[in-house]
Amino acid sequence: MADSPLRRAHQEWIGNVRPEGLLVSLPALELAQAAVDRNHTSVHRALLDLLPRDRQNEPIPALPGFSQFAERVLGWPMDLYGAPPESLHTFLETYREDLRPTGALLDLDGNALLVVNEVAKGTDFDSPPKHETHGWNASPYARLERLLRETGHPVGVLAGPEAIRLVYAPKGESSAHATFEVAEMATVQGRILLGALHMLLGVERLYNGRPHERLHGILRKSREFQNDVSTKLSRQVLEALYSLLHGFQETDDYVHGALLCETLDKDPPTRSMADC
Repeated sequence: MADSPLRRAHQEWIGNVRPEGLLVSLPALELAQAAVDRNHTSVHRALLDLLPRDRQNEPIPALPGFSQFAERVLGWPMDLYGAPPESLHTFLETYREDLRPTGALLDLDGNALLVVNEVAKGTDFDSPPKHETHGWNASPYARLERLLRETGHPVGVLAGPEAIRLVYAPKGESSAHATFEVAEMATVQGRILLGALHMLLGVERLYNGRPHERLHGILRKSREFQNDVSTKLSRQVLEALYSLLHGFQETDDYVHGALLCETLDKDPPTRSMADC
C-alpha cells in the first residue's frame, strides 16, 4: 500500500513506543480508518491540567490517579467504570492466591470491555515486588497477563502514575503490549504518543463504529493479517524449495547422476554407487 501521512504517523508512534509482540498492525489500523492526531491540543491540555506542579509551576509527570485520566483525557463514562465483576478473578491453585484487577470498564450490556489494574507510584511493571510475598511473586505485568488469559477477557490496561500499558493476551496466543510514558506524552514532541493512546483507548474507539473499527477489532484483525502474511510466506518458501529440488534433479539427470551420486550413496533411497 502506498505511503501516506496516515501511515507515516502510525509508523512514527509505533517506532517510538516499540510494542512488545504483535499488538497492532498497519493494515488493521488502516482498515479501521484509525488516525493519530499529533496536535490534539485539547487532549494535551487535559493531561497537563491533571499533573501536579512544582515550585516553578512546571508539570510533574505523574498522574494523580488513572480514573481521572480515563475520564478527563480518554473520555470514559464513569458510570461504566468501577469495581470489577466477579467474572474477572481467577484462583491460582498452585499459589493459593486470587488474582483480581482493581477495576473494569464495562460495555453497554454490562460485560467487561477492559480489565484495569492500577499500581502505586514507582512500581516497575516488569519486576516482581521487592518485599516478600506469600503468594505468587510475579511482576504486575505477568499477573495481569495471567488474569486476562484465565478469565478470557484479552484486553487490559496496566496503569501507574508514570506510565500506562495496553496489554493484549488472548487465550492460546502470544501476548503483546505497548507502554506510554506520561513524561513523554506531556511534552510537545510527545503529543503524537498521547494522540496514539487516545486513538486506541478513547471512548470513541471503545464504543463506536463497526466491530473492526473498535479497539478489540483492531487487535484481533492485526493477528489475522499477520497469520495471512505468515501463511503466504510459508507457501512461497515451500514453492521456492520445491523449485530448488526440481532444479537439482533436472541437473543431476542431465549429467547422468554425477551431481547427486555421492550424496545419495550416503542414504540411498532408490539407487546405489553401482548406478553411477
